[in-house]
Amino acid sequence: LAFFLIPTYCFAQVEWAPVGAKWWYEQTYVSPVGSSYDIGYYNMEVIGDTIVLGRTCRELSWEENGQYCYTCDHRPYYVYSDSGRVYYFNHDDEAFTLLYDMNKGIGESWEVNFFNEYMNDDVTLTMTVIDTMSIWVNGVRLRQQKVDYHSQFSFGDVITEGLGSTEAFFPNCQNGGGCE
Repeated sequence: LAFFLIPTYCFAQVEWAPVGAKWWYEQTYVSPVGSSYDIGYYNMEVIGDTIVLGRTCRELSWEENGQYCYTCDHRPYYVYSDSGRVYYFNHDDEAFTLLYDMNKGIGESWEVNFFNEYMNDDVTLTMTVIDTMSIWVNGVRLRQQKVDYHSQFSFGDVITEGLGSTEAFFPNCQNGGGCE
C-alpha cells in the first residue's frame, strides 16, 4: 500500500487553516475484498467558523473521490489551533483531542486519539519526534517535525507548521481498511 500526497495550499496565509484552505490527498490502496488496487483521493476544505464547546473552530468539509476511507470519522470536522498545537473535536468523547504539537522536540511524544469506522472504536497513535527542521515558503519560515510511530495506521512522517501531515489530515489505515 502506498500513499501519495498532492499538496495544494494557500501559502500567502500565515494563519492556520484560513477559510477556503484546501487539502488534497491521493492514495493507492488495496481492495479489502481481493488483491486488486485502486486509486482515489479525498479532499478537505475549511468552509467557515463555528462555535463548539464555547471555542471558535474551523469547520472542514470532507469529500471522497473514488475511494472510501474506512478509518475516517465521516461526521463534521471541527479544528482549532492554539500556541503551535492543533486540536480536533472527537465526537465520541465529546471533547477536543490533540492532533499536531509543533512544540515537541526531538525524543518527545504526543498521542493522537481518533475514531476508526472500520473497527467501530477509538484508536491511539503515539507520535515521537525524531528530527526537527524548517522550510521557507513565500518568505515565511515554517517549522517541520519528522515523526516516527509504530502502527498499522499511516499519518505521514513529516508535519509542517500551519499545513499538517504529509500523507493524511487524520490517520488512515495502511492496508485498505483491514486495520484491527
